[in-house]
Amino acid sequence: MAKKNFFSGYEELELTKIKPQGWLLNQLRIQADGITSDLPECWDEVSEKSAWLGGKGEAWELGPYYMDGLVPLAYVLSDGKLLDKAGLWVKAVLDSQQADGDFGPQRTKDWWPRCVALKALMSYYEATNDAQVITFMRRFFKYMYNTLDENPPRYWAAARAFEYIVPIEFVYKKTGDEFLLDLVEKIKGFSYDWTSYFENFRFKHPAGRYISKPLVNFGRKIGAKSDYRKKHGLKPLKTPKASATIRFNKRRFVKKLMLTHGVNVAMAMKYPAIYGNLYDAYAPCESLKKGIQSLYKHHGTAVGMFTSDEHLDGTDPTKGIELCAVAEAMFSFQKNLLVTGDPFYADLLETVAYNALPAMFTDNMSAHQYVQQVNQLSASVKKRKFFDVNDDANTFGLLPNYGCCTANLHQAWPKFLKNLCFKRADELAFMVYAPCAVETAVGEGEVKISERTDYPFGDEAVFAVEKVAGNPQVTLTFRVPKYTTLEIYLGDKLVAKETKGLVKLKRVLKEGDEIKLKFVSEPVAVVNPNKSVSFRKGSLVLASKQNFEKQIIGGKAPHNTYAFYNLSQWRNSPIIRKDGTLEVLKTVSGENFKSPFDAEHPPFEIEVAAVPVANWEEKDGDAGKIPKKAVYTEQKTMTLVPYGATVVRIAQFPQIKQK
Repeated sequence: MAKKNFFSGYEELELTKIKPQGWLLNQLRIQADGITSDLPECWDEVSEKSAWLGGKGEAWELGPYYMDGLVPLAYVLSDGKLLDKAGLWVKAVLDSQQADGDFGPQRTKDWWPRCVALKALMSYYEATNDAQVITFMRRFFKYMYNTLDENPPRYWAAARAFEYIVPIEFVYKKTGDEFLLDLVEKIKGFSYDWTSYFENFRFKHPAGRYISKPLVNFGRKIGAKSDYRKKHGLKPLKTPKASATIRFNKRRFVKKLMLTHGVNVAMAMKYPAIYGNLYDAYAPCESLKKGIQSLYKHHGTAVGMFTSDEHLDGTDPTKGIELCAVAEAMFSFQKNLLVTGDPFYADLLETVAYNALPAMFTDNMSAHQYVQQVNQLSASVKKRKFFDVNDDANTFGLLPNYGCCTANLHQAWPKFLKNLCFKRADELAFMVYAPCAVETAVGEGEVKISERTDYPFGDEAVFAVEKVAGNPQVTLTFRVPKYTTLEIYLGDKLVAKETKGLVKLKRVLKEGDEIKLKFVSEPVAVVNPNKSVSFRKGSLVLASKQNFEKQIIGGKAPHNTYAFYNLSQWRNSPIIRKDGTLEVLKTVSGENFKSPFDAEHPPFEIEVAAVPVANWEEKDGDAGKIPKKAVYTEQKTMTLVPYGATVVRIAQFPQIKQK
């Protein structure tokens, strides 16, 4: 196959070229101290007992998932303790390669966990330039090319086969090896067709319409012990015949199970784009965007995520959103933004990162949820309307429900850092905003630019040029966030004012230059797919501030399991003025917050005019169906806070229009 061209698009900066600052640095430090650093001491699945580290324990995805977040976090923070742990995993993986090129535990020849391990090695290579990584990956891809026909991807590996494009493209850009493109075509032959999936999205109802919920629940329960045994140990299991695997993957029930699984869909949201990028074909990217819009029309929520309490579950804001799906959606939006340069993906990425992600953790990140609810009156052990998760799935703990999220959550924040600046030729593109410092070669020189901001919790960002080498004439590209007017100043002079799209400034950068951005936004109503409304201030979703009770219900310090219960009136709904804004009575900013995602100390509070809704009922402990015609009498007030700084809340409301 002839060598293909890439889009003349953006490039990611290497992992260590963007340094976190401000609240983002604090958040990464909180993650390191709260969960990532001590997880091996608390959980056998990623301890020295892991088969990936030479033990007799878990031999499937959990170790690689943990490694995929541990490695970038360690190098971003230059944390000695984390670097030691990351080095242990990297060495174990590299040392496990066999003469034929395969690597990892030989308990199973499943392709999926190996792909995750390769993504972790990409982060390691970016931080160290260790040449043996490229050699290692080339040898493995040769092995994969030679054996894929006799051992095709099965089940999860078939649904996620295109994830391999990420490490394959990485090596291809380094080596130009033609066989890698042929390998992608082989993989395509065994993968589910996600391009057609998004071209004609057909799963427009909750998953229960397509697959039997009782059957799935029953199968999970009776198969749990068998599944555990398959994924643990050292003795190799028998690899199914290729023909049997292909027949299995084509079973209607299996296909529907895979194509409605929330994490599979979150990963697949990038597959048409990264495949099209590899073959210089933009058409899949266009149909992908329309497909994602259709996905959100039928399963979307206010926080930039679709429901996925294991499987797609409609637009009800009391259905669950899985943490793994959140982390994988962020990575997919990053790749789509990189490939297309479309601000649509930057808006989605910020909405998820600044709302859905932080809401799933305690403020110190010692505990997390498996699924969250957008309208969440309690986080407790209770049977809910979820499709296929356990009763403890929305409690905060070390291991609520399944362990996949406990392992996979670590990648979200450190990989998010790589979105903060892309480059091409003489251009630096800032399409996602957070405090950081960027140091890179660009045009005919090198620059260091510090982005000083509290965004999205503050309304300004200063891009300060701290170092210049050479004579870099640079185009600086800035995105206008959704629901925001962007003003750009050079000194006191307003040089641009836009309400959408991208703004480009071409300048010869000099040390000491400052470009100031003002993000002008006020709380505005947004109609959700289920016809409820939510309220946005730029990238932040606003939720009701609720008094709550916190109870320890299990676990062991520092990773206790917590339940949270609402203690205050929740049936209030803001009044929407005729121009779509809210009547803001008072705004109070928090002071000296370490984390902007602390439910007891939110970064700001907004008091607005509201009414109590009499016909909004509580049902089985959850907020009931949002009334289309709300019944209310007297006007009152209520307080809104950033969604990411809540543990119980209402964030989708009835429409109450000002009379």
